[in-house]
Amino acid sequence: MRIPPALILFFLAPAIAELLSGSAPPAEFFNPVGFLLLASLYGSGAIIVRELKVRWKKSYVSMFILGAAYGIIEEGLMVKSFFDPNWMDLGILGSYGRWLGVNWVWAEWLTIYHAVFSIAIPITLVELAYSDRRNESWVGNKTFAMLVLLLGAVTALGYFTLTNYRPPFVQYELAAATVVALIVLAWRTPSTAGKKGRLQPPKLSRLALGH
Repeated sequence: MRIPPALILFFLAPAIAELLSGSAPPAEFFNPVGFLLLASLYGSGAIIVRELKVRWKKSYVSMFILGAAYGIIEEGLMVKSFFDPNWMDLGILGSYGRWLGVNWVWAEWLTIYHAVFSIAIPITLVELAYSDRRNESWVGNKTFAMLVLLLGAVTALGYFTLTNYRPPFVQYELAAATVVALIVLAWRTPSTAGKKGRLQPPKLSRLALGH
């Protein structure tokens, strides 16, 4: 019996984003409590993004947009590294590129990072492994709702426990609004976006002449 693809994605997403990237060393990553928290965060996010992509019948363009929304949830709303000038991983980016209470360079970098490594790569790998089910929903409505609640709970837990820093209200609310806007954008993006190019591939005869 094959392992359900959603279960693999639930644990693969944190492994790629944290373990393989070096963000969490093995001793930290495989700590049972930390591992479950990371899986609850990354795994829930990856499954939610994939389910929305499939249920809305969208392309990978929408998936990347939703991945960016996830990045803002984790780094902006949960750990608050978008705003905290003393966040442990910032280094010089705590002052360079900081404006109006936001670490802009770091925010851009981490949003792209999470969209690619935390969301797109794990989803793509599991869909390749389960190519016969790549267009199917992998979880039911109840499980999907539980994952949304789990992601929200982990986000709230991180907000209150990781650091004592509290971001400026306006900037934080704008980050939350951006998440909502990106989700709406992903939903409204045409399903054909990124699937078909305007130019036809060159004929083999032309490629031959080019050599």
